[in-house]
Amino acid sequence: MAYHRTRLRSQKFIIYFQKFTNIYAPVERLQDLYSRALGHPDVLGLSIGTRPDALSDETLSLLQELAHHHYICIELGLQSIDDMILKHINRGHTLSDYLHAVDRIAGRGIDICTHLIHGFPGESRDSIVKTADLIGSLPIQSLKLHQLHAVKGTLLAEHYYNGEFIPQSHAEYVAAACDFLERIPPHISIQRLYGSAPLSIRVAPNWDLKNNQMWFSIINELGRRGTWQGCRIGEPSLKQANGDD
Repeated sequence: MAYHRTRLRSQKFIIYFQKFTNIYAPVERLQDLYSRALGHPDVLGLSIGTRPDALSDETLSLLQELAHHHYICIELGLQSIDDMILKHINRGHTLSDYLHAVDRIAGRGIDICTHLIHGFPGESRDSIVKTADLIGSLPIQSLKLHQLHAVKGTLLAEHYYNGEFIPQSHAEYVAAACDFLERIPPHISIQRLYGSAPLSIRVAPNWDLKNNQMWFSIINELGRRGTWQGCRIGEPSLKQANGDD
């Protein structure tokens, strides 16, 4: 807080329970953690990262109660709408699990942020369009999107070294991100468009861009196209436009 008060002149804060599954504990433990965070006079609310298959009824009731007086956002890690990809990466949940979680959260006064990754092996350009069409139809308030990247010590890194995983280029990702944004309703906030692992563990891709540099890449591409967020909602997908199934 002291750092951001100086750097950005911030006065109020949202506490981000980010890494891992931040509702995977007994509700009494969660209530203690959340209440202590919300007890700070300059904290307005919580953003809680978790999985769609980890939402107990007791936890949802706790968060709904907290949402009566504070801003509460649940960030659901979906990553892909393709169940084959979710199975291949050993994600441990399905698209159906995610949709069920959204349905259970909606209407409780809790914001929903969905986290997505693009660039999995086997994904086509049309994949991101299908993802946008589905996500845009749901009662969510914000999105996070970033490219697939490999880090040291993972199976994906081994695939990269063996030539089995070829990461998308910067230009390919920018084009896909723009395709995605063009089909996302304007009322959905975009919280992230790029992710980068620490240099000490990063394997690929190595674009060496800061968040604002990626943001400008995408904004400039939208400007070149003459498009904007939500401008292609309702249009046929790339395959449909070409007469494919």
